[in-house]
Amino acid sequence: MMAICSLNPPGNLAIVSEFPTATVQWIHNHGATPYIRLMFRSSTMQNVQEPIFKLKDIDAGEFDEDLVDWGKTAGSLGYPLIAEWGTEMNGDWFSWNAKHNGLAAGAELFNGVYQRIVRKTRDAGAKNVTWVFHVNHRNGPDEPWNKLESYDPGPEFTDWIGVSLYGAQRPDEATWPVFSERMATVYPCLADLEGNRPIMVCEFGFTDGNPKGKPGPWAKDALDSLLSDRWPRIKGFSWWNEGWPDDQHGRTEMRLQRVKELADVFRTKLVKNDKVVDQPIVG
Repeated sequence: MMAICSLNPPGNLAIVSEFPTATVQWIHNHGATPYIRLMFRSSTMQNVQEPIFKLKDIDAGEFDEDLVDWGKTAGSLGYPLIAEWGTEMNGDWFSWNAKHNGLAAGAELFNGVYQRIVRKTRDAGAKNVTWVFHVNHRNGPDEPWNKLESYDPGPEFTDWIGVSLYGAQRPDEATWPVFSERMATVYPCLADLEGNRPIMVCEFGFTDGNPKGKPGPWAKDALDSLLSDRWPRIKGFSWWNEGWPDDQHGRTEMRLQRVKELADVFRTKLVKNDKVVDQPIVG
């Protein structure tokens, strides 16, 4: 079981098609496996259609040159990499969701695009990349055309299945799903996907400052259930170690180094735990 903390660096989004060589090499030099997220979007705005990186254009080959260059560079490094495209595609906050691409036809288009990305980069030399099919724990919206199963590119093109599962992400959020309860609901759907692919909890977290619940007990429930062998296909998890200001909703704060009760839970549950083969620095 791997246990890591992921950090989403602050700053403005830039349209960059080149392989992030410097960052990947820096991570590798620190003894970790780089995990690259291909977002293919021109802004951070959510719930909108993408004006530049349209699925139909990617599927038509308009970005093949970029994909080939990316694959050549990735393959030339010669060490393992992890990558994903189409993060949380069953959530309509992202432009690659079927809501923005023709509903049922949009899910099929997503499949074709993901397969094209993997095929083009592999053919260019990126045989060292483990690809992740990363879904959200619930379908949003909950419609027949938006079932997470409909988006799966299949085991020929993706090696792992990933899932995001959060509690309260904002201080004013009215609900805070319990990790173990929500995972019990989505796990059968993930395990039933074709192929015996390992499952990774790519993102999970709970903010401090929400009156409905505390981050410590939420994280304890999550770690207790993850380490209990209740879900044997889950092979790793990554806490979303981030905080950000929001003028409308207050500050979100999930960072272990800023929330002592979170650090205490992670330290108690993970340090010297023989089920964990790699673990974060928790202070």
